[in-house]
Amino acid sequence: MHEHAVGMREETIEMRRRSRALSGLLAGVPPRDELGQRAFEALPTPALLVGPSGRVVAANPSWCRLQPGMAAGDEFATAWAAGGGDPAVPSALRDVAGTAAGIELETTLPDGRRFQAQIVPLAAASLILVVLVDVTAQHEREQRLLYEATHDPLTGAANRALLDRELESALARARRYGHRFGLVYIDLDRFKAINDTYGHQADDHILREVAGRWMGLVRVRDLLARVGGDEFVVLANQCDSDEQLALLAGRLVAMAGAPVHLDLEGDQLVRATAGTFIPDAGTTAAEALAAADHAMYVAKHAGDGA
Repeated sequence: MHEHAVGMREETIEMRRRSRALSGLLAGVPPRDELGQRAFEALPTPALLVGPSGRVVAANPSWCRLQPGMAAGDEFATAWAAGGGDPAVPSALRDVAGTAAGIELETTLPDGRRFQAQIVPLAAASLILVVLVDVTAQHEREQRLLYEATHDPLTGAANRALLDRELESALARARRYGHRFGLVYIDLDRFKAINDTYGHQADDHILREVAGRWMGLVRVRDLLARVGGDEFVVLANQCDSDEQLALLAGRLVAMAGAPVHLDLEGDQLVRATAGTFIPDAGTTAAEALAAADHAMYVAKHAGDGA
């Protein structure tokens, strides 16, 4: 994972370097003379020249393929918006007009592709150069690495690192704004016996099945995390009462109790036990998790779970 992250950072630096180099290529070449025009048209990435009035002066072939609806003479902001572009790019053009400093920003097109935009004023020609570098693949790799670093590979639930981060954020909101939240600590009962009887593959199938049910239950603003072999925690934001949290815990336990089908062994019944805790503003993250864990074990022993 560390090697992938280092490679990703190096690729990001190289992508930005290339983008700046492409933008700077024309900065010292008058774009209206023959050499400048050839260099502009030969750029392998979409490039556009915009005049001081905000109208398009020229678009290179790569830009015409990217946004065929934009042509010389069009008002850039209007044509960009008509193509579904976000307003940050025309705003950046207005910001650099009449200055010597360029702007870098990322923008996303309606088809989902992401581009790094280099917006560079060409003072000698009274023009603004816009160069777009496609960073879609790089962004997708970044998102995949981020997901892998914050989620359990077996179940797709959040991992302990992400839970710790979100728990600290929830406590900070509680201290600052008084927003209450709750924790549900849930454990699958007698799971070792299933492993001893049917093996790891059955274990994994049951964990994926039950976690999938729970992820379909929790709200978008909540978080389901796997914190141990058969232990999970739900961080329930905007939870106002013990009763509300107990209702959620009951639904989680009930969903875990539905039969799980194993190909060779048929339907298997899984039991779960849950404990709940609502922290106050002075509770630390470690104390909150320990309290929820303790509540789960109290419930487990009271119900003769193991």
